[in-house]
Amino acid sequence: MNQLTPEESHQQSLFTLNELQQHDDLLDSIKSVADVGCGTGLDIKWWAENHNREEDPTPRNIKCYAVDLAPKLNYDIPKNLHVIENDFTKEPFLPVKVDMIWSHNSLGHVINPYETLAVWNRQMNAGGIICVILPQMHNVEYNRVHCHHFPGYFYNFNIINLVYMLACAGFDCK
Repeated sequence: MNQLTPEESHQQSLFTLNELQQHDDLLDSIKSVADVGCGTGLDIKWWAENHNREEDPTPRNIKCYAVDLAPKLNYDIPKNLHVIENDFTKEPFLPVKVDMIWSHNSLGHVINPYETLAVWNRQMNAGGIICVILPQMHNVEYNRVHCHHFPGYFYNFNIINLVYMLACAGFDCK
């Protein structure tokens, strides 16, 4: 199975981002976001340029952090977006705590996902939100279970082991 281009990956993210856009109260409560494993930074650019849905939209001015070992942002960087070349699996990878960690297809590439989740939890403000997006690895087709492996992924995630790791890493999974 081939890896997605940055544009294809961002198109996948837009499904979730567009759903979040419908929740003004939630988005208004988020003051800072870190995109861990940001790659080309298209997702964090969405956060940095996010506006409310009023008739005359105003920017939310969310403080944004694009974190990657080798970020590849190739656009004019908004003033509220800070690019951090760092390993998001080691503490501290950010200079401040954030309200939200956004992880689109990055958790599967780490050697120790449990410890990485614990690091992310410690980098968040109390009551913070984590959004982890992973490719679907299990399917049932014609009454047979099919498991997919993606290039560069060390683990095969399912909802049960992901929620278990989140809970063990200190996240409130109620």
